[in-house]
Amino acid sequence: MLPNNQSQTESKKPHSVLDHAVHLSIQPGQLILSPFRRWFHKHYAGQYKFDRAVFLFDLVLMSLIGALFAVTLFLILVPPKQFRDDINFRATVAPHEVISGASSTLVIDYENRTKETLRNPKLDLAFPKHFLLQSVSVNGSNVDTHNISLNDIPVGGTGTIHIQGVMFGDVHGTQTFESTLTFKHGTKQEITDRKIATYTFSPAHSTLELGLSLPDRAIASQTMSGTITYKNTGSINMRSVRIKPEWPNGFTFIDASTQIQNGAFVLSNIRAGSSGEIHFTGKFGNVTENPTFTFHPSFVFDKDAYKQETLVASIPILPAQIQLSHSVESNILTPGTNAVFRVHYKNIGNETLSHVKISLTSKDPFLTKHESFASEINTLKQGEEGDVTFTISVRSSVDAALLTSYENLRVRTNAIARYEVAGSGDPTQNKVVGDELSTPLTTQLNFESFARYTSPGGDQIGRGPLPPRVGQKTSYWIFWNIDDTTNAIENAHFEGTLPEHVTFTGHKTSSEDNSVIFDPQTRKITWDVMRVPSTLNPETQVFSVAFEVALTPSSTQIGSPATLLKNIHFSGKDRFTGGILNESKPDITTNLPNDQKAQNKGNIKP
Repeated sequence: MLPNNQSQTESKKPHSVLDHAVHLSIQPGQLILSPFRRWFHKHYAGQYKFDRAVFLFDLVLMSLIGALFAVTLFLILVPPKQFRDDINFRATVAPHEVISGASSTLVIDYENRTKETLRNPKLDLAFPKHFLLQSVSVNGSNVDTHNISLNDIPVGGTGTIHIQGVMFGDVHGTQTFESTLTFKHGTKQEITDRKIATYTFSPAHSTLELGLSLPDRAIASQTMSGTITYKNTGSINMRSVRIKPEWPNGFTFIDASTQIQNGAFVLSNIRAGSSGEIHFTGKFGNVTENPTFTFHPSFVFDKDAYKQETLVASIPILPAQIQLSHSVESNILTPGTNAVFRVHYKNIGNETLSHVKISLTSKDPFLTKHESFASEINTLKQGEEGDVTFTISVRSSVDAALLTSYENLRVRTNAIARYEVAGSGDPTQNKVVGDELSTPLTTQLNFESFARYTSPGGDQIGRGPLPPRVGQKTSYWIFWNIDDTTNAIENAHFEGTLPEHVTFTGHKTSSEDNSVIFDPQTRKITWDVMRVPSTLNPETQVFSVAFEVALTPSSTQIGSPATLLKNIHFSGKDRFTGGILNESKPDITTNLPNDQKAQNKGNIKP
């Protein structure tokens, strides 16, 4: 006999297909109601007089709160449709590809899909920062402002706005335009509303076109030069451009034709269609991997900069084969003399070199030869070394127009080796440039000493008869000038001696505070100046002194010119190089071929 509980359990089991179906249909409902039953028995049963009614009331209240929350959430996430939502804006741009710095046209189409006429519509256009507006037209009519009054827009009405201008922005960045349409509508009550639309474009390219010219290959531990080319391919001028270099690892920047400011080359006012170049020089260290040069250009507007297309280029690098060094025989160079340079070379590579040509070059105008060559070396084996001597003349003077700096000048020289690798089958000529040697240059000296009876303008400054006559006094002015000096001169000393029959009148003038002194016993006229400044700069003045002398000829001088000043000499010390300066001048006589009034009137008359 089965236990009681077992029989009860078995009595609840369904015994037919219909019973099974009813049993399965009841189970989901019981599962759903089960938590409510537990909640009721735990918190309500026996707690209240009408516990079932209170439970049902709370259940309804919580359902209402949940429904209210769901409706609120729906309204937040899915806002109701606004009247303005039926006003459509669509924007396109021509050309299809936006170019930073180039003119383009933004076309905005609008359509009124509402059921009312839009009254008193006004369109306000907002442009990206530094957008250069060229023209705006609405429905084919040009307007002069970006605040545009439109005609009433009927139901189904359309219109087109053309905006032409130049976008300046980051390449692959974003440029955002905005249009705000303000209007009135409503049949019973007038309502003011507005429709705001934004349009975003991304410049794909730039009107600033960069290129990079590099040697076919570079050599480790050697200097290398490159050229950045730039061109404004657009139709408007570029006010300011920055090109920031990112030099390769192991490359040391030395110099460039355009000055670097705050880590970048700065170019101003690049005119439409124009181009230019930036030449740069640097030196590689012991580099083994091929270096990559990177340049980051930007359009600059005050404090804003817009990145343009980056320029990237690589160059193969070879290990160094020849080591070069050079020196100069004297530690300073002097104008008008010969300079002796000695170049030392050595094959530090693992290959035999052939057709080796050693030369010495200078980029400055002070040497008479830009590049001097030694005899070719047929072969240079591993570890072999030698010396080559170059004797080159230093120019006596250089025109200021050839220089960009006028004071404390140096002569820059480099040794160069050109060679081939023997037996390699490669006829390519390799080039190695040695380190630059910078040698101080003693100043050139233009010391002028002459007399005048009339000024260069024709004014008479002398007195007395011309030609000079025996027993009669004729006065002249004598000038000492220093010009075209590249360095300051210390302890400058000018002197000359007055011959018999010539006296110092005491009249004098000078570009300095002090002037000449006359010693009656030695008959010397001297002028001592502590410092003569550099005078090569075209903006500086000639350093000069002038004084008056009087000639009273004797009968022994009849028929020939008379001497006015003799033993004329200048001496001083170059403040930059320490070089001693000495220059003598011929005697000054009454023969003055360059004086308008005194020429051909130098011979003494009775």
